[in-house]
Amino acid sequence: MTGNGSTDETDDQAEGEERATGDSFVVPPLSESLGGSSGRIPAKAGTTNMWKNISSVTLHRFILLGTSLIGFLSLLLAFRKSWLQVPLASAATADGQFDITTIQPAASTWFQCGALLFAILIALTWLRHRCWTRASVAAACVWLLFAFAFPWFAMLHNPEIAARATWLQMQHDNLTWLGGDINTSQEMSSVGWKNRVYVVDAPRQVAVIRIPNWSPLEFGIHRLPCLVEWLGYTNAFCQFVTKGWILAFLGAVAILVSSFFDGERLNLSRVGFGVATLAFGGVTFSMVAWSIPLHASRHLAAAGKYTSRGEFESAVDSMESAARVLPLLREDTYFIAQRGLLDWRLNRDTPHAAIYHANTLEQDAFYSQALDEYEQILETTVAGSAVHREAARALLRYAVHSLNSGDNIQATAQLEHSLAIEPCNLKTIYMLQIAALRNSQHDRLFDLVDYTYALCDHLRFPTKKVILATTQQHALYAAMQDGDIDAAWFRMNKMRRP
Repeated sequence: MTGNGSTDETDDQAEGEERATGDSFVVPPLSESLGGSSGRIPAKAGTTNMWKNISSVTLHRFILLGTSLIGFLSLLLAFRKSWLQVPLASAATADGQFDITTIQPAASTWFQCGALLFAILIALTWLRHRCWTRASVAAACVWLLFAFAFPWFAMLHNPEIAARATWLQMQHDNLTWLGGDINTSQEMSSVGWKNRVYVVDAPRQVAVIRIPNWSPLEFGIHRLPCLVEWLGYTNAFCQFVTKGWILAFLGAVAILVSSFFDGERLNLSRVGFGVATLAFGGVTFSMVAWSIPLHASRHLAAAGKYTSRGEFESAVDSMESAARVLPLLREDTYFIAQRGLLDWRLNRDTPHAAIYHANTLEQDAFYSQALDEYEQILETTVAGSAVHREAARALLRYAVHSLNSGDNIQATAQLEHSLAIEPCNLKTIYMLQIAALRNSQHDRLFDLVDYTYALCDHLRFPTKKVILATTQQHALYAAMQDGDIDAAWFRMNKMRRP
């Protein structure tokens, strides 16, 4: 009996070691986990342990099934939801509200269809095999990489949409950062119904990504923000990304985690395969994405050398070569200014040369002549183009100067003109509220408050609450001027919880 018992214990230890050294972690049989090698289970203890084990196995299966269903449903919702929306225009509805029209990159439609195809593929794979396979892991990894690459397709390959999103994001930052309008006006905001509030000048440069002006040999840890931006993960993308992309990412992760399990077992070989696939695909994609701006930087460096030698024709050709490699450069303010300088030196009648000449007149204090040229550029260029946007931004600078000079009538006219050109200009709406408060145009002010709420519905950063609270403060002052205590109390509560 003693010898047989020793042999049984040795066999049990060998089987345990075999399970521990396999490719997957195996849940031991129920009889072994409860009664050991003898299979004898005390009645009371055995019953209690049996129900605990059954509960743990059932919970394990339930969690895996729930994760799979969450992933599948997330992919279906990612097909229905938009992935990126940028405000474009507005229209007043019949009930007096504002309806904001948005645009989205063409890549969003393709990625939405990809989410649906991936969901169908996963469903067919499960129905055929009744379990996850290595092909399921590969498919989940590929889709996760595609979702990771969406910002690159959306921002770097849609220059007009990316520039519009960046300009709106910069207006938001211009209002909310420590040196912005809202923070700098706190000291005098309650004096004279904001008659002594000075508006901060609008940002001078619009840049979706930082222009690459360095080579790989100059790489350092301070270049990491540039690398992240070159993948499309900019502040503008994070501001206007919507539920579709988040659901697609969540669905891919849920399906990938579920496919790592073979029944109730965690298949370590699949985990290693998935990690290797994600690492290889992520590194490959990043290298390709980073190579494009670095290649464009070579042409920009050549353009700088040609300009220093006075070879302006060759400099323009190099800048065009850089823009063909990275079309997003055409939307950068400094790129437009440099191209305008070269065209002006070559006596070319181009929109870039016109905006350069107008900027030069403004810098030399010929404000009236510069304003006339800006107006002419707005009339002759295509709405939404880079030069048209730069001229509209110049008009906004003139409105800031008029408002800070105390000329509310001229400032209001310029701001209304600016808002007609860019209906979703958050900076213009904020300034119009101040001008309306100073001019006692309270009905217009209340409309602008509703306008701000409609526009901020498309912003994702929580700092938009600061803007909404400030707009309610403007409405509060207007209600106090009207002597409407109930409206003032309502606006004060809304200011506390916008």
